[in-house]
Amino acid sequence: MKSNISKLTFFLLFFLLAQTGISQSSTVYTSIKDALKNKKEVQYLNLSGQELRKVPRKIKKFKNLKQLDLSENLITKLPKFLAKMPNLQQLDLNTNKLNSVPKNFHKLKNLEILELSNNYFIELPNQIFQLKQLQEIWFRNNKLVSIPNEIGGLINLRVLDFSGNKIDIIPPSIGSLKNLYQLRFSNNNLKLIPDEICDLASLTDFRISQNQLTKLPNQFGKLYQLRTFEANENLLTYLPENFGDLYQLDEIYLGKNQINKLPKSFPKLRRLQILSLEDNKFDSIPKEIFTIPTLSTLDLSYNQITVVPSQIGKLRKLNILDLRGNQITYIDKEIGKIRFLSKLWLGDNNLSKLPIEMKELKWLEILSLYNNHFDSKTKNEIEEWYKDNDPKCSINF
Repeated sequence: MKSNISKLTFFLLFFLLAQTGISQSSTVYTSIKDALKNKKEVQYLNLSGQELRKVPRKIKKFKNLKQLDLSENLITKLPKFLAKMPNLQQLDLNTNKLNSVPKNFHKLKNLEILELSNNYFIELPNQIFQLKQLQEIWFRNNKLVSIPNEIGGLINLRVLDFSGNKIDIIPPSIGSLKNLYQLRFSNNNLKLIPDEICDLASLTDFRISQNQLTKLPNQFGKLYQLRTFEANENLLTYLPENFGDLYQLDEIYLGKNQINKLPKSFPKLRRLQILSLEDNKFDSIPKEIFTIPTLSTLDLSYNQITVVPSQIGKLRKLNILDLRGNQITYIDKEIGKIRFLSKLWLGDNNLSKLPIEMKELKWLEILSLYNNHFDSKTKNEIEEWYKDNDPKCSINF
C-alpha cells in the first residue's frame, strides 16, 4: 500500500486536471495511442499498472511532458531518451524492477519529484546529486546500505524518504537541507542520529521507527517546527530534557521502547493531541501528561501501570484511552469527568470493579474489559450504565 504524499498529490492533480476540460494540454493521458493524437499538447501521462516491461520509445515524442507515471510495472531498465525530456518535473517509477538509472539521467534539470520506491537499488545513483531542482525523493523499500555525503548538496529538497532500506548511518551533510520538512528513515539499521539533524529548522515530520536507536541527539529540542515525531520500535530509554521545547508537536509515537519516565519539560507541549507510549517501562501514568489539556489520544498499553489516579480527570478532551496489558487494580472516580471519551481499552488488567462515576461517559462507544476479574453482578451493572448510550456502547468482557 502506498503511503507517500507525492503519490496522492500526483493522482489528485491528474484528477483535477482531467475534470477541467479547459484545454488539451491539461488532459491526463493513460495510453500512448491517445496521446500521439496530440503529442505537442501532452503534459501529463499516466501509464501505471499496465504490466510494461520497458519504457515505450514513443514517449520521447512528447517534448512538453511534465509528469510521467510509470509506477507498478515490470520495468528493469530505463532508456537514455528519458533524460532528453527537458520539461519533465515529476517522474514516478515506484514498484518496478530497477537497480540503476542511465548515465545521462542528470540532464533532467527541471525534475522536482522523483519516486523510486519499491525497486532494487543497492546504492543511490550519483546522477541524482546533479539534479539541483529536486524537491522530493522517495526511495522506500530498496536495498540501500548507505547515503553519500553529496545528499547535502540538494538544497531544494523538502521531502526525503529512505524508509525500508538497510542504512546504518545518516551522513552529517543532511544538516544542510534547510528546506526539508519531511524526513523518514523508518525500518533501517540506524544506531545513531547525527547532531546535524538538529539544524533542520524547517522539519515538521520526522519518522525513525524500527531502528536500533538508544538515544536522540542532545539538541533535539532545536527542531522547533516539528509537528509529528515517530520513533516506535527502537531501544530508547529516555528523551532529552529539552524535548519540551518542541512546542509545535501534535503527534508523538514512541511505542515499543524502554522508556520509564518523561522529561520535566514535557508539559510544555501544549499542542499535543496524540501520545503513544505503548510497550515501554512505565509503572505509573507519568504526571507530566496530566497538564496537557489538548490531548485527545493516549496509549499507555502494555506497561506496568497499577493505578489510574485522580489526575486523569484533567484530560477533558481525551477521546481515546488505551490502558490494555497493564496491572491496574484501581481506577479513580475522576475518570467520569472525561465526558467525550469514546473508546476505552482496559483489557488484560487486574480490575474487579469500576467507579460508578464512569456511567457518566455517555459518549462511550467501546469499552474493552476482557481478562479482568469482574463477577457476574458487576458485569450486569456495567452493562446497565451504558444501555441508553447513542450510539450504542460495545462492551467486551
